[in-house]
Order: sequence, then C-alpha cells, then structure tokens
Amino acid sequence: MSFSLTAYEKAEQQKRAQQNKAEFEAAEIYEEISARFPEIVKIDNEIKSACAEISKLLLTANADIDTVLEQIRQRVENAKQKRSRILMSAGLERDYLDVHYSCPKCYDKGLIGEKRCECFIKLIRKYSVEEINRSANLPNCDFEHFDISYYHGTDRASGIDISRHMNTLAASCKKYAENFTLDSPNLYFYGGTGIGKTHLSLSIAKAVALRGFIVAYASACNIVRDIVAETFNRGDTTKNTEDTLIHAELLIIDDLGAEMKTNPNESAMYNLINSRMNLNLPTIVSSNLNKSELEDRYEDRMISRILGNFDRKLFLGSDIRQMRKKKL
Repeated sequence: MSFSLTAYEKAEQQKRAQQNKAEFEAAEIYEEISARFPEIVKIDNEIKSACAEISKLLLTANADIDTVLEQIRQRVENAKQKRSRILMSAGLERDYLDVHYSCPKCYDKGLIGEKRCECFIKLIRKYSVEEINRSANLPNCDFEHFDISYYHGTDRASGIDISRHMNTLAASCKKYAENFTLDSPNLYFYGGTGIGKTHLSLSIAKAVALRGFIVAYASACNIVRDIVAETFNRGDTTKNTEDTLIHAELLIIDDLGAEMKTNPNESAMYNLINSRMNLNLPTIVSSNLNKSELEDRYEDRMISRILGNFDRKLFLGSDIRQMRKKKL
C-alpha cells in the first residue's frame, strides 16, 4: 500500500505532535502531583528498582528464580496499590499519572511492532483525500447557496413540476448528509448539464466532511487518469489513488461518462465502484447519462452495479450556467 509522500509526512508529523503533547502533559501533571505528594516519587523509584531487579534476574541461572520473581512482582503490586490509594484519596483516578495517548494501541507511535497502526493508516487516507479534494470548489457549494429560483416550469417529457421536484430533491440530499452513516445508500444523480448535480454533490461532501467523515470528491476523468497512470507507472509512484478512493468513507464521482472510453479506463472505474460495494462503503455518482445512455456507454457488469445498487435521482431544469451568463 502506498500513498503520497506528503500524506505520509503529514501523518507522521501529527502522530509525533500527539505523542509529544501527551508526554508533555503527563510530565507537567507528574511534577504538580509529586510536589503535593512526595511519597509518590519514592514509590515510583521503588517500582523502577524492582523492575531492574527482574531484568537482571532473568539473565541469571538462579534455581529459585520463580520464587524470587514472584516476591519482586508482589513488591511492585503493593507499591502500585499504595500509589493508587494516594491518588484516590486526593479525588483523582488511579491512572491519573499515566501518559494518555490519543491511540492506546500504538501510544501515538503509528506502529505496533513493525505494522502500521490503523490510526496512522486513517491519517494517511485523510491527508490523501485532502489532496484529491483540493480541486473541488467546496466554499460556495453548500445547501444554503442552492438557489431554487433557477428551477421553474414543467418538464416536457414527464410533466413534472420542476421547482417542486428539485426542492424535494435538495431536501432529500440535505437529509442524506445530516443522517449519513457508513450504511447510507449509494446514489446516482443524473440529468442534463448545469442543473445542480455537482452543486448538491459537493454540498453533501462538505456537510458529511464537517461531521468528521473522510470524504473524497473527484471527477471521473481525473480518477481514471490517475489510477491508470499509477497502474502503468506513468504517474506519481508515491501515490495510490485507487486505494485512497476505495477506502474513503464517502466517495463522490463527478461527471461519470465524460472520461475517455478505453478498456483501461472502464476497468479502473468498474474496479473502484465494485471494490467499494464489496466493502459496503457508500458512493455517490453524478452523470449526464440516463439508463439507456448508460447501457450504450458501459459494459453489462458496470451497468449492473449502477442500476442494481444505486438509488437513482433525476435532476430536472435548464442549464443554470447559461442563465447566469444572460443575467450579466
């Protein structure tokens, strides 16, 4: 598994900062408590001395080693209990003087033995996703800036009131973001160009990210470009875009169908969507392609995944970008 060097560096920097912070705070607390209760220092020195005795004893061939070890362990246990009683008598928890790391599994080292801790992997993915999201225009794409006044009239093909339909759709997207969990359904946004698919996709991305989930947003063109380039060692070999996108807690793929139609591109997109489905991670796809256009564009296996596992949301209206230009 590989990620960009920037993501690694940021993750390592954060883990070092967390470790230093936890140890610094513990040292400050110890200094304060030991000043109030000098006996704690004597007890801790006794515990250290006993642990040193155990280390030396383990290197000897003493026939009574088990008996002696048990006696030393009992001394350590008695000292710890005495220490706890002093803390509890002051109204403090028995572990008050322990170093409280943000990750109790790796003690903020990012490693458990020679294996990367999950907390470190999560940080790498978080920073990798930030790099991917850098191209997304998140600041003005939120539910508050979704202007329903651009939607009016009746859709000729379906007879649906456009304003009412899009108002309901925007409300359902907001509810999706507010109630998002890793069990949330996959969504397929489809409809014409410039009618709000990207805006509402990014609105969901922003709201879900603000709730603390790892969200990745990227265009279909950029996704397949990077994955295919990295697969054939033509891109940044320090990155693994595919793995980052597969494991994001929410992935939003914008403008599916705009990517060049090639076998490597289609395989990359299929594998990404299929892998996330196997992990039961939610994905939102936006596209200009309706059902029949999807069937013309992609192979059966891709069509089956989208039509069978995504809730389809139809967008109606006229191109808002063109309307804005006319107002200028």
